[in-house]
Parts: sequence; C-alpha cells; structure tokens
Amino acid sequence: MKPMKKGSKVTYVTANKREVGIVKSEHDNPNYLFVVFNCGGEWDKYEDYTAALTRTSDLIRGWHPHPTVGEITREYLEKNGYSGLIQPDAECGCSLDELNDCDENCMECIAGFKGAPSEDAFYADADYCIYTTKELADQSFEAFEQLKEKVKQEK
Repeated sequence: MKPMKKGSKVTYVTANKREVGIVKSEHDNPNYLFVVFNCGGEWDKYEDYTAALTRTSDLIRGWHPHPTVGEITREYLEKNGYSGLIQPDAECGCSLDELNDCDENCMECIAGFKGAPSEDAFYADADYCIYTTKELADQSFEAFEQLKEKVKQEK
C-alpha cells in the first residue's frame, strides 16, 4: 500500500465526522500526519494553512464524500459484535484496526472473532488470530495459556 505523503488528498473518517483534506507534512510518529482540512477551497495554497495532527488510522486515500466498502464493512462488523475478518481457506485474518491496511482480496472473507494466537501463529510471532465462531475464539485463550506453559517447560 502506498504511503500517504505531502500533497496527498485524504478523507478523515470517524463515526461522527467525514472531512476532506491534504497532507501537509509527516510526523516523527508514523501513525500520525499533519493534515490541512479547512482552507476555504484554496487547496492549491494548502501549505499556507494550519494543519491538524491526525491519526493515519482515521484517514483514507483520496477525497470520498460517501462511505467506502471498508467503512460499510467496519460499521457492520462493529454493530454485530465481530472483531475482524477471516479468510479460512487462505489462513488470513485481520482485526478491525487492520481493515484499511489489508492488501488481500477480501471478497471471500467472512466476519470473525478475535482470539489468542493458534500454535502455528504463536511460533510465527502473531499477536492474535481471527476465528469463525465466538466459541472458538473464547477457547483459544485457554489453549494459548496451555501452549505458553508447554513452551516454558521445554526451556
């Protein structure tokens, strides 16, 4: 995914607000950018205006006056108690926080629940897995504790 850089058109999106802007500069923390939102329509002069420190997770590339598929998906998942998407055949999953960063074709993904890493994911240094059911996600935490104990005993 291309990084947002100076001059990039962006849309700020939260549950209560949607606003277009232009990236004025980067921040030392890669999770933030300085973005100009209100310049009276003088977008070619955006560098002359004050920028707001903005979380990159609240930005999408381009100017979008209407919700994106990603936003519609996130809203559905949140309203229905899901915590991510999973593509079971591809062993691929992403949490709600990572939906905008996914470069995979998610047309085959299904809603899922965040749980502890599986044994394979644990050894691959994953922080979590997405499961197809809430029960499997809940069971994963107990299995993860057992796995940690097993690894501890092996040392």
